Amino acid sequence: DKLDMMRRWEDDIQKSRQAQIDRKKAQRARDKAEDAETAKFLGEWCKVLDKQESEENNLKDQAARKLAQEHLKMVEIQRQKKMAERHSDLSVAGHAKKVMEADTLEFHAYAEKCIRDYSTEGKNVIPLIKELRDFRKRVAE
Repeated sequence: DKLDMMRRWEDDIQKSRQAQIDRKKAQRARDKAEDAETAKFLGEWCKVLDKQESEENNLKDQAARKLAQEHLKMVEIQRQKKMAERHSDLSVAGHAKKVMEADTLEFHAYAEKCIRDYSTEGKNVIPLIKELRDFRKRVAE
């Protein structure tokens, strides 16, 4: 009877030890599975974050390219505007020069007529000729 009790007692101790070992194994397996699940979740989340970052970078790149294109367009518009303004200035200056030349020719014709009239009347034309030379010098400057 004592031996039976001892054996039962040892069996109970062995069962208790085995149950404790089984519980610890099960807990370790659960922890391991939980860690694996967490790692999988973090891996997927990192992929999502990487994709979002890539999309943001693409959008930033597109915006930068668009801004650069707009800048180039504005530079070209300004260049064309300056060229048109310069062309306009040159054409205005050319027109003004032609008008001045026409006025000068008209004045010279008038001056020559006046000098001839003075000469036919017998008046001294030397002061008129000197004044005409001075006028030509001033116009040339």
